[in-house]
Amino acid sequence: DDHTFSTAPFSGSDRCIPFHMSETVGSFLKTKLCNMARWVQEEVGKENLTIDPVKFAQNRSELEVVMLAQIIASKPALIANRDWLALVKLLKHEEVPESWAHAFACLLHAVKAREDLHAKFWRYMELFRDVYNKSNE
Repeated sequence: DDHTFSTAPFSGSDRCIPFHMSETVGSFLKTKLCNMARWVQEEVGKENLTIDPVKFAQNRSELEVVMLAQIIASKPALIANRDWLALVKLLKHEEVPESWAHAFACLLHAVKAREDLHAKFWRYMELFRDVYNKSNE
């Protein structure tokens, strides 16, 4: 069974992340991944993307999204340094299926090309890291 949290929020860096009794870490992270995908698609334009980011996110299992968060959390310097190349290399990790590592890399490249999207994108990476870390305390 996935981790289930009370309605009490927990703090991660400068944010408070509320969980509800019925929401699992995987469910919460999948919702956030879908939100990020919709945001990128709206900002960049579906016609400018080589993948359908919303479909990609929706097709991920909760376990896959938790695994992605775990991989991101395993390299805290990557987020602190806003290291795009290290993030792409990290996604070539043996546990990440090549098809969705490629899809996520396409998403990264689209965001990287738009400097106005960088801060929000890295906040999403921080969120994935923080939620994963807090769920394992």
